[in-house]
Order: sequence, then structure tokens, then C-alpha cells
Amino acid sequence: MKKTFNIGLIGMAPKDVLSMKSLMRVVNSSSRYREYNVVESGKCDILVVNLDSEISREVYRRSTAVVVGAYSESAPTNFKHSIKKPLIGRKVIDVFDRVTVQEFSYEPELTINKDDSSASKQQSLRKLEKLESMSELGFVDDVVSPKRSNIRALVVDDSAVVRKALTMLLAKRNIDVTIARDGREALDIIGQNYHFDIVFLDIVMPEVDGYKVCKELKRSASLKDAKVVMLTSKSSKFDRVRASLVGSDYYLTKPISQLDFLEFIDAFLNNCSKKTVTKNASGSCYRGTGAIVLPA
Repeated sequence: MKKTFNIGLIGMAPKDVLSMKSLMRVVNSSSRYREYNVVESGKCDILVVNLDSEISREVYRRSTAVVVGAYSESAPTNFKHSIKKPLIGRKVIDVFDRVTVQEFSYEPELTINKDDSSASKQQSLRKLEKLESMSELGFVDDVVSPKRSNIRALVVDDSAVVRKALTMLLAKRNIDVTIARDGREALDIIGQNYHFDIVFLDIVMPEVDGYKVCKELKRSASLKDAKVVMLTSKSSKFDRVRASLVGSDYYLTKPISQLDFLEFIDAFLNNCSKKTVTKNASGSCYRGTGAIVLPA
């Protein structure tokens, strides 16, 4: 479901107002995630202010909305968000998208979805890479989580989109991530006696499926205490039982929102913080078993 953000305009030329309204219609008909509507300035979430107008400067100082400064010549140094005139469609939307991530913590692109078509996967991957660049520039700032160290995760999935989304979500909780692109690569990693605290494992993969990987993982002396999370689009009772029989600890089904996923991770980390932690030579943590209360 799309989330709607209201855009207010102060001091903009009539042609810019018309261009903005036209752009919003195009975006709203094509975007999967966000909808932008032009409204009265007093009822907006994001306020675009013409910085070339002194009157506009006075008005925006009284606004409680997130302000985006529109300028003609040199970029203002005292504005967190700004955009150069004339207003160009893609650049305007990039700024608005960035504002929704930074100021409103709205990141639906991080939802872990089921496998899509090849074209859809490429589009999703590009969106995640764009969001990741925002994060690297300091634009993604989620709720501060409890202090912790040396948490290591192994992500096993043949979907590049899922791997990217999981890596970005786990980074929000300061978890170090190792990637395996399929079951065969996961077995190679397991055979090298690496240590992980938690493993996210897809079931349907070429050559070696998640059930076989989980079974081998639980046989490994270095990984027997690692928590295994089956993260899959398979949701039948049979698949859940089979996953339990090979040793998985948790079963999550795709699609899963970033909110639900982070609640799961926080429950895992809070449980870990209550356990006695010992470190092996490589710095990884071994923790005892214990129940983690998961969201419904």
C-alpha cells in the first residue's frame, strides 16, 4: 500500500506550480511505494520554498513541515534539503524520496519480497542500490538500537534482491553479514569452520536446497549453536515441519516488511544480550539457547 506525502509550495511561479502538479500525477500513477499530493502549505508534510523571494523566506520559518529550498543560483548552505530551479521531474522526486527516508523513516523498498520476474528483480535491485547510497551518505537513520558487538550473520539466498535487502536491514542493527549466493556456496563456507550467530536460509535454491544446508550446518561443531532462520516463500505446514526436523530454529515467510523483520532481529539481539558471551579466536560470539518471543 502506498503512503501519501503532502507537498506545499510557497512563492513558486505559476508555471512551476503547474509543472509540480503534473509531475505528481505521473509519479502517483507509476510509483509502487509513495504518492505525493500538492496541498495548501499549512497542511503539508514537505514545504518547497522559493528562496529567491524574501516573503517566502519569512513564511517558511513559521512552518512545522520539512522544508526544501528551491534556488536559482548557488545552493544555500543553511538548508538540509534543497533543489535547483528550474524544477526537473526526476531530480524533484529524488529529493522528495530522500526526505521521506531521512525525515519520516519511510523505506518500503527494504521489504523482503517473493521472487519476481527478471525485469522486476533488476528494477528492485536498482531501487535498493539507490536507497543504500542514501544510507552511505547518512540519509538512513533508524531508531537507535541497544549497544552490542561481534554479531555475525550468514545470509544464504539465490536472489540478489533478497541478499541486498537483508544486508541493508542487518546493517541497521550493526550486524556483520557474510553472503552465500546459493546452497553450494553456503556448504563451502560451513566447511571452512566460520562462526556465525544467526543464519538466514532460503529453501528453494538450485543444486542444494535449504533443508540440506540446514542439516549440514547443524552437524558442524563450529555452528551447532547458531540460530537458523528459514526465510522463504513456502508457507505450508508441511514445509514448516520439515524445516523443524532438519534443525531450523525459526521460520519466516516472504514477503516480510522491514518493520516485522527488525522486530524479529531486536528480539534475537535482546535475547543474546541476556546470555553469557564467550568469544572464539576470530571474535565471534557463542551464546546459549533460549526462547525468543517473536511478533505475531
